[in-house]
Amino acid sequence: MAQLLRDNDYSSQTITLIKSDQLDLNGHHHNIGISEGKMFFEATVSCFRKVVSIVPVVIVCLPHNFPYYIDLIHNANIPHALITAAKYVLAFPITYHYINGIRHLAWDWATGFSMKATYNSGYFVMTLALLVTAVFVNFF
Repeated sequence: MAQLLRDNDYSSQTITLIKSDQLDLNGHHHNIGISEGKMFFEATVSCFRKVVSIVPVVIVCLPHNFPYYIDLIHNANIPHALITAAKYVLAFPITYHYINGIRHLAWDWATGFSMKATYNSGYFVMTLALLVTAVFVNFF
C-alpha cells in the first residue's frame, strides 16, 4: 500500500510516493541505510570502548594484586566458551577502533571518498577487525 506524503519542510510543495511500511509513527519517511547502521555501530563501539577503558583504573584500585584475581577466575570454573566470548567482547571494540583509525588517516590524505570506495573500505575494516580479534583471542 502506498501513500502520498506532502513534504512541508522548507516551504516546499514536493509530493513523494512512498511505501507505508517505511513511515515512522509521525508519518515521516524513515529508511535506515548501511551508512546509518554503521554510524550507530561505531557509536556503540566507541561507548563500549570508553566503558572498558575504566577497567584498568578499577583493577589498580582493588585491594589484592593482579595474579590473585587471575587465580580467582581460574578457580571459578567458568566454561571456556564463556571466557572466549568475553575475550571477543573486550578485544573487538579496541581492534575495530584502531583499524578504523587507519582508515580515517587515509581519508586525511583525501583518498577513498567515493561511495563505492567508502563501502568497500568499511567492509574491509570490519572483516580485518574480526580477523585480528580472532588472532588476539586465540593466540594470546
